[in-house]
Amino acid sequence: MSRAEQPSVLGKLASNLNGNEILVLACYERDTECYIIVGGNSVNIQVYSIRTCLLVTEMEGHTDSVTCMVLDENILITGSDDHTIRLWNLRNFSPTGNIAAHEHAV
Repeated sequence: MSRAEQPSVLGKLASNLNGNEILVLACYERDTECYIIVGGNSVNIQVYSIRTCLLVTEMEGHTDSVTCMVLDENILITGSDDHTIRLWNLRNFSPTGNIAAHEHAV
């Protein structure tokens, strides 16, 4: 198979999303591994290895669609239609904090 015929990383990832409509993406590099972080209509944040295109982990905490995210060093900050902002430690893919609920979706 020629390089032009090989599916793209995003194409491979799209086949693994299990119906999750992607609303936001972020790329994260840690040590020798690179990740694509996906937020969308699934309430979980999905982390995929760019090298293998496989799901590494899902981060749980939001109760509605994840609509925005930003990276700051090893911290991921996400906003959701559940009116919350959550902070995640990307070293171990765990929650580190929650900013009080807002009146409207974030």
